[in-house]
Amino acid sequence: MTQVYISAPFRIHSSEVKGREYGVLNSENFKQFLESVERLINELGLKVCLPHRDQGQWGNIYIPPEEITEICFNLIRSNDILVVFPGKSRGVHIEIGYAAALGKKLLVFLSKDEKESTLLKGISRITEMKVFRYKSMSEIMKVLKNELPRLTASIASQSQKEY
Repeated sequence: MTQVYISAPFRIHSSEVKGREYGVLNSENFKQFLESVERLINELGLKVCLPHRDQGQWGNIYIPPEEITEICFNLIRSNDILVVFPGKSRGVHIEIGYAAALGKKLLVFLSKDEKESTLLKGISRITEMKVFRYKSMSEIMKVLKNELPRLTASIASQSQKEY
């Protein structure tokens, strides 16, 4: 079964907690957004990893940076596709680079006014990546409904060729 990792900012949507490197994700709107993306991916018959919630319960369980980095990298390694909402998150950009180096397929979503980084523009030379600009949630959902089945078929075809 094709597996999808959702990569999105954390810190910008969280409150600070004294003595911790990151806080608790407290934006209910952002949680609902991520879970809506997850729901659609599940409806397409794909397995989803939403690390914000699945690892540390939105930051309510603190996992030190060294451990969470290792956990996220292992999850990226075991997933086939990354659905990415980079924003200005340095962590998400690190995940993009790592996934590209592993040859993972990337669907990157940028808001209409968000500027694409220089390195992001060049990643399609390293791995299959498409960048989509959006204004609304419905635009994101439409792209996911079209692109994820295409990528899943591509992965299945690639797997058959390897046998």
